[in-house]
Amino acid sequence: MKRVMTKLWIVGCVALLNGCGDGDKLTDKIVEQVKTDRSADIVYANVTDTDVSFFIKNERFRRDVFNNDFKVRDLQVDQHSNVTRYKWLHPYSNTEVSIEDVNTKVKKSRDEFFADDGFQYWVLAWQSGNRINVSAFDRSTISSPGEYRVRIFANQRLNVMYTGNNQLAVRTEVGEPTSPINIQGCDDLMINNLVVNLCQIGTPGHSYLVYADGENAPVVFAEDI
Repeated sequence: MKRVMTKLWIVGCVALLNGCGDGDKLTDKIVEQVKTDRSADIVYANVTDTDVSFFIKNERFRRDVFNNDFKVRDLQVDQHSNVTRYKWLHPYSNTEVSIEDVNTKVKKSRDEFFADDGFQYWVLAWQSGNRINVSAFDRSTISSPGEYRVRIFANQRLNVMYTGNNQLAVRTEVGEPTSPINIQGCDDLMINNLVVNLCQIGTPGHSYLVYADGENAPVVFAEDI
């Protein structure tokens, strides 16, 4: 009953403010005061060629996502954030994430995903030619004892090979993480003759996300942060 009354209160306030000139901002300020009852953990990462700002909001907010009130943080190239808690009020689970380049604020991209309570996500800024993109997807934190568990995210279709026998491990799809690959050696995978090097930061029994563009050395992030 309390949750129903909260939602009715929001609806009433929104209806009251619809006639105001600055109604969207006032409505969002009201929504911010409402207690949330859902949450998910997000790690933001940037593999573009420029520093970017990340923004996030759920469907209940009416202003555009490119607003300082929805800004999460800036990230430099090849950096990732700590785990960040994202909260919202059920049933407003549809979530919009966006990025813009820090310097010119001209390059922008956005994506939407349906947030599930208690889940863990990546929000990844990535490059495709001169265009920057952003993708939100599940973070895979399942481990395999004694093995490296690896997923590949690429900006083009690429063949991921086993270094020992040059056999195909998986083919990537543009802008989507692959299924996990379990390997025993820290350099058992290769993409376009570039070795996926887990030897410096990797430890057997943990999961990793690898970003590949087919030209530069693959970038490795721990998934089970």
